[in-house]
Amino acid sequence: MTGTEEIYMNKDFWKNCSAVLIGFLTVFMLSVGMDMLAESVGILPPSTQPEAYQWWHLVIALIYRSIFTIFGGFVTAHISATKPMRQVIILAVIGTILGGLGTIANWEMAKATGTWYPVVLFLASPVCIWWGGTLKKVNQGK
Repeated sequence: MTGTEEIYMNKDFWKNCSAVLIGFLTVFMLSVGMDMLAESVGILPPSTQPEAYQWWHLVIALIYRSIFTIFGGFVTAHISATKPMRQVIILAVIGTILGGLGTIANWEMAKATGTWYPVVLFLASPVCIWWGGTLKKVNQGK
């Protein structure tokens, strides 16, 4: 391998790492931002009052979080330098691990609102990330 090839591969590595990080931050920031907006306009009750959540509050949150997660997979695939679906899968693994840890850490609070929500969110997230990556792949062919 020549020096030029090493530099090129190194740039691809960092671009791929950045794609995963930016995809993660996209999901995180959009989700938290929408949570804050929905709370401030009264669509969702304050997160400090989990007992005030009704099932339909959680369905609304699940819908917009799923959309943001799909978008995060799309962004990751779009930014990656090489093998975009590999970066999407890496994002899905990281997101699933962190989501699982979050579910475990907040299980007691989830009992007040319904334990189905964090479980469904945990199971749907990797699928949504993968779907976002495949949407980019489909659009790339056009």
